[in-house]
Amino acid sequence: MAPRAGVWLHRVVCLALLVCAAGRVVVVGDLHGDLPTARSILQAAKVVDEDGVWIAPAGTTLLQTGDIVDRGPDSHGIMDLFMDMKEQAERAGSTVVNLIGNHEWMNLSNDWSFVHPGEIEAFGGVAGRVLQWSEHGRYGAWVRNNPMIHAIGSTVFCHAGIMPQYAEFGIDVLNQKTFNTVRGAGDGLSDTIWSEYGPVWTRDIVWPAQEGHCANLEEALRKLSAAEGREFKRMVVGHSIQPGGKMSFLCNEKLVAIDVGVSVFYNGGYVTYLEVLNALDETAFSASQVSLPKRDEVEGVRVSRPRWDFNATRNTSGLTLTLPEHLPRGYTVAKGDLSVHWAAFAPVAPPKRRNNPIAAPGGAPRRPGTDHPPWPRVPILVGCLAACLLFRRGRMAGSFRGAPAAEMALLAVLLVFGYSAM
Repeated sequence: MAPRAGVWLHRVVCLALLVCAAGRVVVVGDLHGDLPTARSILQAAKVVDEDGVWIAPAGTTLLQTGDIVDRGPDSHGIMDLFMDMKEQAERAGSTVVNLIGNHEWMNLSNDWSFVHPGEIEAFGGVAGRVLQWSEHGRYGAWVRNNPMIHAIGSTVFCHAGIMPQYAEFGIDVLNQKTFNTVRGAGDGLSDTIWSEYGPVWTRDIVWPAQEGHCANLEEALRKLSAAEGREFKRMVVGHSIQPGGKMSFLCNEKLVAIDVGVSVFYNGGYVTYLEVLNALDETAFSASQVSLPKRDEVEGVRVSRPRWDFNATRNTSGLTLTLPEHLPRGYTVAKGDLSVHWAAFAPVAPPKRRNNPIAAPGGAPRRPGTDHPPWPRVPILVGCLAACLLFRRGRMAGSFRGAPAAEMALLAVLLVFGYSAM
């Protein structure tokens, strides 16, 4: 009798654990090439063990909000880890979801401005990495199959935030537009979803919310609810780093900003993740940050490099790369119909950029790197000539003294100054 009672007690306990875990969602923010921290987070969340074996109960969802790549040297290692976990999770009755972030998009667009030199070496050089990030490569194919937006219950997840003008299209449409673009079949809307106000770039959800302005968020949730035919009550995003290693619960917890800079290559090392319990049951919804002691910082790992452009000779593909200066000056890529050679030219410094004092809609500053319109050349040159004419008139009237040579020198100085200011 006792053994039978023990068996039934074991079944009841197991069933209770499965029911409790069925709505558990573990959300991980931007990892930026820091594989040790990624492993520490996943082990702390009891998703995998020290050997990378999936140990989470059936019904668990692991969701990563994008920006696995860049800054650190182990982007490929983290992608390998998530690919392996996805296969294990499916066999265990669980789910792994990876979203596209702006840094994945940059790599798909051949913008390597933040690629760590160790990441290049891991692929045996530039050519190897280009091929692996192509649509037929291991990592390029995987990233191209990841969505931009994912929903669980009444919570929507994306990398940076969904502005109202995009929310009105709905999740499926935006994801399809994403797939169309990264697979080379985009249209007008697909182009705009990658703009500075798009779901992988915008700051105009988090930054205004930090100041207590929730209009963009609330309008986006309303429009998304209308488009999807069900109510969305909150948005969970990464991208915008929160200070002090603490996630932000904003606008009466309608917005959760989870990026705290966990990567040691971005002044981080925070072992932290968001845990959502009963995600499908709004009456018992609960979300909280789980943190462990910060990893020891690695001295000298944060590297800041300017953008550099290499002149490229295009044969068939029209492929171009934006590369940091640490990369070699000459290399060749060839596979199938892809054949591109970059000559050993010296890097060309990027054009001058000025801070843009113009605020973006919603009151938030524009994304760094956005240029303001160039100063008009004609008014500057006209002003210089007018100054010279006034000088000449004053000299003729006796107000100024000096030879014509001085007048010409002043003209030259004004013209040089005016041109350099443009």
